Amino acid sequence: LDTIAPSFYAAKSRWSDAPNMQAHYEDLARTFEENGSSLIELCKSFLEMVCITVVNELGGNLPASSTPTTTELLGCALDALGLRNERGASALGKVISGYNKLADGLSEVRNQDGSVAHGKAGFLDVMSDRHARVYLLSADTIISLILNAYEGVEPSILHTRYQYHNDKIDAGTAVNAEV
Repeated sequence: LDTIAPSFYAAKSRWSDAPNMQAHYEDLARTFEENGSSLIELCKSFLEMVCITVVNELGGNLPASSTPTTTELLGCALDALGLRNERGASALGKVISGYNKLADGLSEVRNQDGSVAHGKAGFLDVMSDRHARVYLLSADTIISLILNAYEGVEPSILHTRYQYHNDKIDAGTAVNAEV
């Protein structure tokens, strides 16, 4: 998994003290290695977890809906990162629009082909490895965009609670005392 889709591991490493992310990554890695049936659902929920974590750390706003879509969560993360989609008004807007379309596609595939999404009949064919890999790489691409944009953003000290940021803040702070 780490060779094919390194952004999942990068997110896990970024928030190494986030227990839910660590457990989710282990589930995803095990499912990938064993050709498990819930790969699509785990990829989608991991992507959503990254989006929510970034929004929370930056003090951004999550959607008001109790069941936001992956695309809505991605939009919130991109807004928090300062990468607002300008709907094709600029070259960057066109690229961001492509990421939104990827997120929409991931949701559609999950709802249609995800074997554990909303319950499925026991005799449905499982998704081919080739299609599962496309899904995995699509989610990895979106996570990569978020993590790379996040690298240059200062976290809000009012909202962060992860050791990575605490260490980063501590490294930039110096106190001199004289007696």
